[in-house]
Amino acid sequence: MKRSIILFTFIFVLSVGAFAQTISVTLSGETSGWLYYTGADGSVINSQCWYRSSETLPSSYENSGRPWLVPGVYTGQVSWMESKNRQGIIIFGGPNNISSTRGIFIHAGSRPSDSVACIVIPTNQMDLLFNDLRLAGFIQNGRTFSIRIDR
Repeated sequence: MKRSIILFTFIFVLSVGAFAQTISVTLSGETSGWLYYTGADGSVINSQCWYRSSETLPSSYENSGRPWLVPGVYTGQVSWMESKNRQGIIIFGGPNNISSTRGIFIHAGSRPSDSVACIVIPTNQMDLLFNDLRLAGFIQNGRTFSIRIDR
């Protein structure tokens, strides 16, 4: 009996650890690409996204003049967007070492002009993404997840 409990606990820990939330963004052009996400419930978001690849890091950053969106793995967290008065996903860390106070946001939008150093996806896709993150417990407790940016 004791071995069964230990085995069950070990399998449970492995299954929880094996599933990590990851949002993938593929930069396929100067202003548009694709955002892909598989939810904890198996739901999939495969949505066009928009951004402005011409936005660069400000002079206060070590890599000043380098584009905000460069390939690499970043940390993501649900955050409040003062300028939009709503929740967004903040991207920080990564190859640019972007601070969490000035990170890149993922939020609702429908064209590159909705983005200022952000990634935007249609409102209905953003709603689905938030619903899954809420169900997985990421909104309530500030847990982080991975965001992968590729070309």
